[in-house]
Amino acid sequence: MKIVEVISSLDSRGGAEVFLISLIKKMQEKNEVYLVSLYDGIDSSFKAEIDKYKIKYFSCHKRKKIDFKAGRVLKRIIDNINPDIINFHLSFLATYYLAFGMKKNKWKLVETFHSIPGHDISKINNYLRKKYIKRHLLSFIGISDQITESAIKQFGDIDIKTIYNGIEIHDHGCNKQCSHLKEYDFICVANMLPVKNHSLLIETFKLFLNRFPNSNLLLVGGGPLLDANKNLSSQLGISDHISFSGFASNPKEFYKKSRFFVLTSKREGNPISILEAMSYGLPIIAPNVGGIPDIVKDGQNGKLFGVDSKEELLNCLSEIYTNKKLAEKISKNNVVESNKYSINLTSERYIEYFNHIIS
Repeated sequence: MKIVEVISSLDSRGGAEVFLISLIKKMQEKNEVYLVSLYDGIDSSFKAEIDKYKIKYFSCHKRKKIDFKAGRVLKRIIDNINPDIINFHLSFLATYYLAFGMKKNKWKLVETFHSIPGHDISKINNYLRKKYIKRHLLSFIGISDQITESAIKQFGDIDIKTIYNGIEIHDHGCNKQCSHLKEYDFICVANMLPVKNHSLLIETFKLFLNRFPNSNLLLVGGGPLLDANKNLSSQLGISDHISFSGFASNPKEFYKKSRFFVLTSKREGNPISILEAMSYGLPIIAPNVGGIPDIVKDGQNGKLFGVDSKEELLNCLSEIYTNKKLAEKISKNNVVESNKYSINLTSERYIEYFNHIIS
């Protein structure tokens, strides 16, 4: 099978981008796979993986807003490849429309929803999506049950399948709560964007320190709110208890050094960071939103709290921090549970679905 995977940009290590590179690496073992980015920017760690695994990579050299030239470049790339499947992630349809309009082509077009449809997408892309659906030119993948259900509710009778994100599972050695390896009590791995809601975590951790003054927190990630979050921790007088790593191309060493994983996002799909943390045996503390409750069962492999609820988050932090038996049980559960999210299985499910669409 000849597959083109498309992403808006590879200039930062977001969850969708990290997942896509892992998916391509696995799929190209048995298929002919190409990677197309609309924009030129590319994170150095992605560039290293593309080179190492000899991924066939193209850029459309897109500029901001509507770019007719990028549409022509995309058309030339796709015509030369002549794929069976074009699977795109994040905003893409406006550029595709400039290249091919609404006509039916040999290949099948598949969009992977990484969040609830309608979030983080331009009006023109949403308009085009409905037009392509009406002409039966577009199929979908939802990365969580809730995302799939929301898409059906919003768009009606569409061809869609739920396929959870996958991660590369390695032998992590000591996945249990091995205290001699742990430098940090809590770790959060997320780019510092408004939707990730770091301010809630920092403000709640201030309250947590009133109960447990010797605890600490590691924030892994960069982004536009990095300085603001540093300033907030300083204003609250807790800078000595919060470490900021900045961007990390591979956070695995940080997972190994941490006891618990916490996320405070206002909305999420099927977070790669949670799956990675689970594979290292970290109990998860996360908001009950999006696709998170599909993978985090309260009391089994983590604790869930209400979005934006400082009180519930504080209680979850306190319970997981003090209840050693619960933490050990969750840690063991997560090592086992994470095997369900192997990129090997995810890749197989993508290929099965592509074959279904083609046939």
